[in-house]
Amino acid sequence: MTTTRRCLLLSAAVLAAAAGGCGFRLRGHFTLPFHSLYIALNPNSPLASGIKRRLEGGSSVKILPTMQNADAILQITVSTRSRRAVSLNVDGRAREYELTLRIGFRVVAPDGFSFVPETVIEARRLLTYSVDRYLSRGDEEAILYSEMQSDITDQMIRMIEKASPRPAVKKERLPRRPLPGDAPVQETGPISGERAREMGLGIRPGTAVR
Repeated sequence: MTTTRRCLLLSAAVLAAAAGGCGFRLRGHFTLPFHSLYIALNPNSPLASGIKRRLEGGSSVKILPTMQNADAILQITVSTRSRRAVSLNVDGRAREYELTLRIGFRVVAPDGFSFVPETVIEARRLLTYSVDRYLSRGDEEAILYSEMQSDITDQMIRMIEKASPRPAVKKERLPRRPLPGDAPVQETGPISGERAREMGLGIRPGTAVR
């Protein structure tokens, strides 16, 4: 084996060990308590695309284009952006802004069962304002919001990984049918005519039956 090949194999082993240590896992690394999911968002939106890409890349769940036949539905309950000044310059103008992105979601079954209860995730970033960079502020703000949305999406996926499974359905135990050779059931109290006929009992004339 050449020195170059040995180095390449060693590098691959080191990378694999590092990936395992940092929590990186290959496709299909987690299992969800549902097989198909409908994302109640515009499928072309960055948020829906990010959720779909991460779920399909990390599990075997199938993302459906419609709610029909979906085992679970991901609903966005909150989606807000805000900006506030946190520091001023010598002229009293805003020098730094705090950007906030809040997204709330839940995952439910069509019958209302909650896989993931409603949760609101919040992310913040600081945006420094400069008169010299006034024209580029909008672009920088859009980039920061995109970063925050990506972070929130990652947190959403981690919570979906821990989705609650449905409780096991208990089967109702039916009474056992009597088998040949079983001891006859002792009846207590008056026996109706119909019950007597079922039991094969003769009814003497003059016997009152219900």
